[in-house]
Amino acid sequence: MLYYPRAQLACELADALQGKTLFSDAPNGLFLAAPRRTGKSTFLQADLKPELERRRVVVVYVDLWSDLQRDPASLMVEAVGRSLHQHLGLVAKGARSAGLDSITVGGI
Repeated sequence: MLYYPRAQLACELADALQGKTLFSDAPNGLFLAAPRRTGKSTFLQADLKPELERRRVVVVYVDLWSDLQRDPASLMVEAVGRSLHQHLGLVAKGARSAGLDSITVGGI
């Protein structure tokens, strides 16, 4: 499959997601839709994700088609959990080493 870099589009969407565009609702979320096999996942992984990471945004990418036997929500929860684990601060790591298995934030 051919790859066409879309750096400008990635910058524009990253600005919108970060609330840097006037009247944008994108900070609340963004929906990307196009026909199958047209480069959506490639754009997300090769253009938008690196642009957001360059801006020091933590990006969690979940392929909902990776396991059709599992509930998509469980795939998302697992991916977010892995990302949180990778970004644990010193306090959280210390708490875990002291035997704390889980925490609740805001009733979640």
